Amino acid sequence: MTEGQRESKKKEAPKKDKFQEEFREMPLEEKIKVLLRMEAVTLQETFSYGLHESMKAADRLGEVLADFAKKVEAEFKKATHHDRNASARSKSGSAKKPPPKTESAV
Repeated sequence: MTEGQRESKKKEAPKKDKFQEEFREMPLEEKIKVLLRMEAVTLQETFSYGLHESMKAADRLGEVLADFAKKVEAEFKKATHHDRNASARSKSGSAKKPPPKTESAV
């Protein structure tokens, strides 16, 4: 442990002790009020944290789906572009060849 950490713990200790002393001296009703306020703050922070983290997860999911859609779109374009080239080649190749000869009825 470094000296800075020791000093900060020494500074925090009196605050804790002061709060504990004040809490011990409070009547029961005041203790309950203080505890309920602290619990409300804790619940608010918990909900905020949960909401924030779920929003981050939803954003990440959106990014992943967008990346996947881009890949699928690129593959689709690649496949259709290849099919168009192949059909264009077959059309131009068949135009050069003469049609097959048919036998005439005698």
